[in-house]
Amino acid sequence: MTKHHGTGTRAATYALRAGTNTTTGLSQLGGNLGITAVLIQAHPENTNNVFVGNQAVRSIVLVPGAAVTLEIDRLDRIWISQQAGDQTGWIASA
Repeated sequence: MTKHHGTGTRAATYALRAGTNTTTGLSQLGGNLGITAVLIQAHPENTNNVFVGNQAVRSIVLVPGAAVTLEIDRLDRIWISQQAGDQTGWIASA
């Protein structure tokens, strides 16, 4: 994706990355990937909530199908907690 700023000729190019986390329990959402923002969604067919935050506190609760967008510089700074059989999808701009 190319984002144009104003009427000038300068443009920034952003790559989209995506993935799915199926790890049971506490884990990092993804690896050491430099990003600018990420959309995180609890899979609609999950049977439990997914908890999102940092390694110490996961205060964002995603019911099945719910999503949250975070502006953050690295994917591995985001931690999730989910139950067996549940999954969390993400798409990020890098």
